[in-house]
Amino acid sequence: MILESGMWRRITSLKEEMFEPENEKQRKLLETSKFIGKLVLAGIIFQILLFLGVDLEPFQELLAHITSSLLSFLGIDFTVQGYLLVGETVDYLITRDCTGWKSVAAFTGLMFASEGHRNWKYLASGVLLIQLVNVLRIVTTVYLSYTGIISFDIIHSIFWRWGLTFVVLVLWGLWLFESR
Repeated sequence: MILESGMWRRITSLKEEMFEPENEKQRKLLETSKFIGKLVLAGIIFQILLFLGVDLEPFQELLAHITSSLLSFLGIDFTVQGYLLVGETVDYLITRDCTGWKSVAAFTGLMFASEGHRNWKYLASGVLLIQLVNVLRIVTTVYLSYTGIISFDIIHSIFWRWGLTFVVLVLWGLWLFESR
């Protein structure tokens, strides 16, 4: 048997020799390679989810109702039809990408690709915070564009697309800082 023969000790020794960095530069390169490899693996998983066409319509409808309720509180009334916000002069469609799933996926991927212990509470808190910011993103986008304060394209395509990315990176950075 391989475990009894000493061959196992030789395989373990070779593994340690191959993956044991000789200096700080090699150690950092190895850590970076592991991180990138894990991110690529997470990317493959997310691409498979995209390919499978995971149904987010119930979540889209929930977001439409939440958005409509919050906008009503701000004095703007919309009728909800599925995941469509129907207004007097304009309609807003809550698409699959409006659910914030890509931001959640990116945050989760970054957390699992990073070295260190897995902090499930921080991951859950981060996902919840991303979703809260996402609701804020949708409400402010609709409110500011509906009232004519800022055009939809500017607030949606420039401000909030990068804003949610910023939130993801800040949350991940805070976790890295706290876990060290």
